[in-house]
Amino acid sequence: MAGIKEGVVAFDFDGVIGDSVYECYVQSIKAAKDLNIGVNASKKLEEKFREGRPLITKAEHFYTILRLIKEHPEINFEMMSQARFDAEFKKDVKRAEQFLERFYHHRAEMRKISPREWTALQKSFPRIARFIATTKNQTAVVELLKRYGIHLPESHILSKDFSKDKNEQLKEISKRARVPVNQIVLVEDAVKQAQKARSMGAKAVIVPYGYSTAKQRREAKKEGIPSLNPGSRKKESKKISRMIRQGRVGRRG
Repeated sequence: MAGIKEGVVAFDFDGVIGDSVYECYVQSIKAAKDLNIGVNASKKLEEKFREGRPLITKAEHFYTILRLIKEHPEINFEMMSQARFDAEFKKDVKRAEQFLERFYHHRAEMRKISPREWTALQKSFPRIARFIATTKNQTAVVELLKRYGIHLPESHILSKDFSKDKNEQLKEISKRARVPVNQIVLVEDAVKQAQKARSMGAKAVIVPYGYSTAKQRREAKKEGIPSLNPGSRKKESKKISRMIRQGRVGRRG
């Protein structure tokens, strides 16, 4: 991001740089067919699948999303709390494990046989990156960055191959970039991850798209976690630069 000369900006990947929701929808439909779940691809199903995205914290949750849509076609995921959704998922644990195996089978098969088709299913969000902290795997991130036209050294990508704990990733970024943690700004779409980053002394901002709801972003704002406006890069670059310079910003207390 232009204009930032000290400190580090670390980006989450899925939901911030890359938008994988349609690819997840495609693989979920294939897995659902394998298990005779009884849902068929349609525009309405895709819309509901996207609506449920902020509730998803792991791939197994896609099964619960499909089950709930099948049982309640007019379900409003925007009105569902995370606690209620997690309670619904507990009913599905064994079935979701079977679903996950088929989901990853179809994803791996597409990446092997039709890699261009796989990357084409995933759009990019704004083309900005310095470091990446993600729970996606390294190979997939590198492939998608190339498609998006983002050139970033692999040493600047902290993926689940390093650690699934984003705070551990941020600590490693601090070492590699040789800056203190309080000079790292994490650009996130998941409010919980932003809150965790702040708890360790890093700063965090939320993008108004990806895996978060408007309600979650409003709650984050009350905690002092601002949202970015992707349509005004120059203004937001200055905002992040100020956050880097102000070491106290982003700490709880």
